[in-house]
Amino acid sequence: MKIFFTLGKKSLLVILFSVILGICLLSQISGIVNAVNDGISRKNRTEYLKSIGCYVKSQSETKKDIMIPYDFSDVYINYNEIQKQAGFDLTAYKGCKCQLFSYEVEAFGEIEDIEYFKANIIVYNGRIIGGDISSAKIDGEMYPLRKQDEKAKTGQIRFNTT
Repeated sequence: MKIFFTLGKKSLLVILFSVILGICLLSQISGIVNAVNDGISRKNRTEYLKSIGCYVKSQSETKKDIMIPYDFSDVYINYNEIQKQAGFDLTAYKGCKCQLFSYEVEAFGEIEDIEYFKANIIVYNGRIIGGDISSAKIDGEMYPLRKQDEKAKTGQIRFNTT
């Protein structure tokens, strides 16, 4: 048994146009994802940090698997606000297993006591989806992953543990 479909010229053009448009959109999205925030290699991650003015000891890299929680506590809600300041948003990654890469910071803008600072990058499927630059001190600051001069316009985030 053979089945035949008959399509008019207009229907065929609409289908062809839709397929071409879909291919173009997919290739554009794929290109953007691959070009922006590539966190696959140590070199890419440290180059990303350097692009925002954060210089790290690349040999200090540590990696830890983390899970973005399904339900955000107040701490995660506040942390996600920092992500949004840098153009990231972790809400799309709720429940996802990610990698957290941390580095010792050598320099970041005009920050003093740099020995206490770490740069943290969150990577999901090879793509940088967030992170921070933060002090390990009790009353330390936390900065979004963006250039230091942009941070100066809005101020840093302070976390109080009390």
